[in-house]
Amino acid sequence: MGVIFMSRSDARARWSSILAEQQSSDLSVAAWCRERNIDKASFYEWRKRLKSSSGSDGSVQFVRVALGRDVSPSRFSVCIGRASVLVEPGFDRRLLSELLDVLEARTC
Repeated sequence: MGVIFMSRSDARARWSSILAEQQSSDLSVAAWCRERNIDKASFYEWRKRLKSSSGSDGSVQFVRVALGRDVSPSRFSVCIGRASVLVEPGFDRRLLSELLDVLEARTC
């Protein structure tokens, strides 16, 4: 079997789903992981990683986005820390998502 590569955002989405599925079960983490042949250490690492990226209490954090007068609705910029990304019409959503993941990781 070959190695499967996935983007960071795909991996985050996959592990978020895995964590939610375990949490809604009546099984302990150990039993749930054993039944699904999931490495328990990876489970705990992803739980820690996703919790720390979404806030200390595990909640999602939102950022208010406001368009200035000189910005047309079809063009906008995203600022994370000292970085600013100008997003033009027709942008690649997946590429933008991966770029924002990288910028967010470097500001933490």
